Amino acid sequence: MAALAARLSPCVVTWSSDDATGASEATAAKARRQFAAMLANLRAHGWKETSPTEDVPTENGGVYVIATYKKRGWILNARHSSMHPWVESTAMATKESCFDSLTDEETGILEDVD
Repeated sequence: MAALAARLSPCVVTWSSDDATGASEATAAKARRQFAAMLANLRAHGWKETSPTEDVPTENGGVYVIATYKKRGWILNARHSSMHPWVESTAMATKESCFDSLTDEETGILEDVD
């Protein structure tokens, strides 16, 4: 597993905001604006949205957002959650061609990882 992880490490880039546990409504609103600005910046730099981004309200008055973009063989999935008292934004970009060369055994290893 370690060898596979080392081989795939150049294929995945991740980012996440600081965990804002106990965030105030003002902090949550600021985090949502920053997430929207990040998505606008992606579009400004040629990333193409692959499905419409939609805010999905949560039961506790928060919001959950997923956005997917593509550019030059990379897929970027971005997520924003605001579920009081917790606020977080994450993004993960994956280079598609890296995974095309995996053996069936390596693919099985990745599918078994929870």
